[in-house]
Amino acid sequence: MDIDPRELIKSDDDPRGSERRNALLNTLVAITVSVLATFMGICKVKDDNIVQAMQQAQADKLDHWNFYQARNIRQDVAEAATVQFRLAKSAARRRRRRPPTTRRLPSTRRKQPTRRRRSRSSGPRPTTTRRPTTG
Repeated sequence: MDIDPRELIKSDDDPRGSERRNALLNTLVAITVSVLATFMGICKVKDDNIVQAMQQAQADKLDHWNFYQARNIRQDVAEAATVQFRLAKSAARRRRRRPPTTRRLPSTRRKQPTRRRRSRSSGPRPTTTRRPTTG
């Protein structure tokens, strides 16, 4: 079905031909609009599917990154705990090796006498002079 636009523009004196051309033009516009609307609807659905797939891929990428980070943190915590256990073990060995007669003697240093605090109420109170207010 080929459409010649010149046929649609020709003006005849026949009113029936003019009505028929207008009806044909209206039909062609309606068909074009419906085809374009259907095409745009299909493209919109396809676009939504693409966006959803991209969001899912991004979420998967973040999940993998978070798992990687959690694994590294768990490894660091395990290594730190291992170091702490080794240090505690060596400290316990050193305590066992120390002879039991070793102990700390009380300090022979004399205690300094504590100074007595001066009370605020003791002693004369300073006097203040008030200036008369002018008002």
